[in-house]
Amino acid sequence: MAGAKAQKNFLMIVAAIALLAFVATDFVKTVPVGRVGVAILFGWAQPEGYAQGIHIPVNPLYRWTMFDARQQTHLEMANVPSQDQLQTKLDVSVQYRINGAMAPDILEQTGTADAAVRA
Repeated sequence: MAGAKAQKNFLMIVAAIALLAFVATDFVKTVPVGRVGVAILFGWAQPEGYAQGIHIPVNPLYRWTMFDARQQTHLEMANVPSQDQLQTKLDVSVQYRINGAMAPDILEQTGTADAAVRA
């Protein structure tokens, strides 16, 4: 009788620990290297971005959007008419990097980093 009760208690403890570990993972957010995380709660972007690293505790209801904060290159090509009515091909490249502190504003105003570059 005592063995069955001990086994039942052991199973209850293991189940409680597993449930606690599952719930606790929602309170931890890891932002990968070179990225900035923006938390969204009920459709509203939080005013502060999350830099790379581990963040404890965070609201488990947050949904996350990640922005690449590393240096990137945007290339544009255009055919431009010259004075003698011939087409001249023009290649322009711009190197840029997103300011991590502005990531929540970028999300609110344009939606994505790609849309901000194209705007």
